[in-house]
Amino acid sequence: MWVKEGCTVVPFPASALLKEGAHQLFNYVREVFDCAYENSVYLSLEPFVVPTKIDKVKRFVAMPPLSAIVCKEEGHRDFSFVSYSVSDGVWAKVALVKPYITSERCGTITNLDLRLAMNSNEGVPYLCTDKPFVDFSEGLKIVNGGFIEVVEGKEENGDSIEFGVLRDPLHVFVLKLVDIIGSRNASRGQRVRYRSIAVDRNLKPYTNILVSVNGFPAALKIGKGYVFALDLGTDVAKTLYYMLVLMSFIKALDR
Repeated sequence: MWVKEGCTVVPFPASALLKEGAHQLFNYVREVFDCAYENSVYLSLEPFVVPTKIDKVKRFVAMPPLSAIVCKEEGHRDFSFVSYSVSDGVWAKVALVKPYITSERCGTITNLDLRLAMNSNEGVPYLCTDKPFVDFSEGLKIVNGGFIEVVEGKEENGDSIEFGVLRDPLHVFVLKLVDIIGSRNASRGQRVRYRSIAVDRNLKPYTNILVSVNGFPAALKIGKGYVFALDLGTDVAKTLYYMLVLMSFIKALDR
């Protein structure tokens, strides 16, 4: 998408997340949904460079994936994070935030202050299950986007977190950031509670492992959707959860 002069870019708050913890990431996700409820908000899918002016001097600022782009005047005021005004147009690969859900809230998202509206045409499902197995019919519901949370049985404790190999810039960024936080967890002796999950064999061609704990899959990508089976008692699990929820409610643009 061509990001026009005058649009505002809010960098994904990676530094604040690393310094202050996952609550800063949640604040960003909440503000993205708040803004997207009233305005068109786009998220970058890969890094890009923004021309801007700082103290009337032209600068170029590198933006990480998942940075928010708002082009409606005053729309960026929903954000409490630092932002930059685009001084010259620039191209960015983006997705449109679609803050719509097709199912009743369940699990963790029930208690989160996220502005998501029911819309059966525009939304994606957020589903909950107590099973450690994703059958074919259930997987099909999220293959074009959505989220499945395993809400019961997260009783295994693990200290060895491994990350899958995905090559697109967005997931490389997400998993690297979570890896850094996971290393901090390990250095503090924090253990992650999880439940091992499996999928129907007919879903395997569409499935990538995002995170394994002690060698067992605990977060998966199925098509464009996600399956999550980690307890949110650690920053590494919260970080991954908030990022995957944010990524569940976006639609990539062709232009």
